[in-house]
Amino acid sequence: MRRIGLAILAVSLALAPVVSGAQQRAGMPRVGVLRLDSPQSTDRSLSEFLQGLRELGYTHGRNIALEIRWAEERLERLPALAADLVRLKVDVIVTHGPAGITQLMTSA
Repeated sequence: MRRIGLAILAVSLALAPVVSGAQQRAGMPRVGVLRLDSPQSTDRSLSEFLQGLRELGYTHGRNIALEIRWAEERLERLPALAADLVRLKVDVIVTHGPAGITQLMTSA
């Protein structure tokens, strides 16, 4: 739970300038989410992350766009997925665990 809270705090801090400067920037903030698991995973971290965003007033498709990439438990897919999020120029990328973070560091 503490990690999820820290992730939500990091996203909030990263989105603060985007939200406060909304008049100067067209579109809504875009958050890239890099996941090692699959959409069918029973891992609660994504649902808790989405709940945390809702508690902060963000709803996917209404005032925030989420670009979720799933590696389907295949580590070899992470580099391409991380590079895809970087290419999309999302405002912030959220991941968890060392595998996702390592791929983001090498894709930046």
